[in-house]
Amino acid sequence: MAAETKNPEARYFIAKCANIASLKKCCVSGIWACRDRTNSQEQPRTILSQGLQEGRVVLIFSVNNCHGWHGYCEMIDRPGDYEPDDKEEKGQVDGESGETIQWHYFRVVWKYLFLSEFSEQCVPFTETEFLLPDGAPVNKSRNWQELTPSIGERMCRLVEKLYSELTLKRKEKENEKTAQRPPPFLESDDCGSVNDYWASVVEKVERELGRVHLACPFGSQRYNLDGPESDIDVFIVYQADTASLLGFNPPKQTIKNSDRERCDYTILELHRYCELLCGGDPRCMETLYLNQSTVIHSSPQWRQLTQLAPLMLTRQCLDKYLRDAQGSNGVKQYRKWCDENPGHSDLPAKINKLCYIIIRLLQNARDVVKKGPIRVFREEGSEERRVILSVRRGELTASQVLQNIHSLQEEIDKGRDDLTTDSPASSVEKWLLQQRYCNFTENFPLAKKNE
Repeated sequence: MAAETKNPEARYFIAKCANIASLKKCCVSGIWACRDRTNSQEQPRTILSQGLQEGRVVLIFSVNNCHGWHGYCEMIDRPGDYEPDDKEEKGQVDGESGETIQWHYFRVVWKYLFLSEFSEQCVPFTETEFLLPDGAPVNKSRNWQELTPSIGERMCRLVEKLYSELTLKRKEKENEKTAQRPPPFLESDDCGSVNDYWASVVEKVERELGRVHLACPFGSQRYNLDGPESDIDVFIVYQADTASLLGFNPPKQTIKNSDRERCDYTILELHRYCELLCGGDPRCMETLYLNQSTVIHSSPQWRQLTQLAPLMLTRQCLDKYLRDAQGSNGVKQYRKWCDENPGHSDLPAKINKLCYIIIRLLQNARDVVKKGPIRVFREEGSEERRVILSVRRGELTASQVLQNIHSLQEEIDKGRDDLTTDSPASSVEKWLLQQRYCNFTENFPLAKKNE
C-alpha cells in the first residue's frame, strides 16, 4: 500500500479503533463508521462530510492499548452514504444507557496499513508525543479530532517511513535466506527439445549421485492426461554407489524441488524407493505398471523388479489410495464445498481439478481391488480417460461428479476384503540386496576374488 498525501486541501482526523479485530475487519471490507455524540453541536459525520466536499479526508488510525499508529486511509463516501449488507450492524444497543447506537457508514481506501503486511506493527506514540501546539501527546486526542495539515502530513510521513524501513528489512532477510539456500539440483530448461532435457537430467544424476534405474515423468504425463500447458515433472530412482553408502558422506535418500523452483522433481535413492514401495505408496507402486512410452530410462535390473508388481497389490496399497482420494484433500473437501454451495450445478476450475484427481485415484484403487493390472496410462478412447477429461474440462455437474465417485467407491467396497495383507518386503529386499552386492563387487573387485 503506497500513495503520496501532499495535497494541501487534505484534512486530517484521528480515528480510534476499539481492538485489532475491528481494524482487520476494516482492512478486508474497506468500511468504517462514526456515530453521533450526545450534547455536541458539531457531529463527526457533519465535519467529515464537509471535509470530503472540500477535498480529501485522511484518517490516521490507532488501536486502544496498542500504543501506536497503525496506518492511514482516505474516505471515499460521506458518512451515511453507504448501507451495510448486515442490517444488524446499522443499530447497536449501548451497554450502559440501553439506547440504540446509530452508526453512519462510509467506505475508505487504505494507503498504508501495517496490519496487511507486518501484523500489529505501528509507529510508537513516543514519536508523535510533542507535535501538538500545546506540547500535549497526539495520542491523547479524542476520536475524530482534527489535526492541522502540517501535523497530519508529518504523521503520515512517519507511517510511510516505518513502512519503507520494514519493507527493506524484510527484503534483506529474504535475500539472506536466498543466498544461504543451496542451488536447485535440477533447473528447468526452456531451451532445446524434451528429449535433450531428459538426457541431461539422467546424465547429471548418474554423474553426481549414482546409477539411474528409472527415469520417468509423474503427474498428468504419466497418466496420458497432459495438455499443451503441462510441465515436465521428473521422477528418478537412483542407486548410490558403495563408497557413498559406507563413507562419511551418506547419500540423500530424497531430493525434491522447493516451492520456489519452476521444475517439479523427485529423486529417490534405491533404499528409500523400496521402503515406499513396500509401504504401498501409490506413486512408487505405479512405476511397476508404466506404459513403455512414458519410460525415459530403465535398467535391466529394474525390469526384473517389475516382475514383482502383482505382490504390491495389497490392502495397504489400497488404503493409501483411498486415504489420498477420500481424505481432507479429497472427497471430504469436495463434500464441504457442496455443503457450502447448495444448489450450485457448475463447479469452479479449482474444484474440477480436485475432482479430476479424486476420480483418477479411485480408478486406480479399483484396479488394485481387481488385483491388477494397474492402468496407469489411460489409453486414447478409453472410458476412464473420457470421464476424467470431462471432469477436468468442467463438463459434468456437481451431482454427476458425485455419482461417478459413488459408483467407483461401491466397486471398491465389494472387493476390498479379498485383498492380501501380506507384505512384499522380503521379495523387494532380496532384489535390493542383489543390487547392493553387484555394486559392491564392481567397486571392490578383490572382495569377489576372495570369496
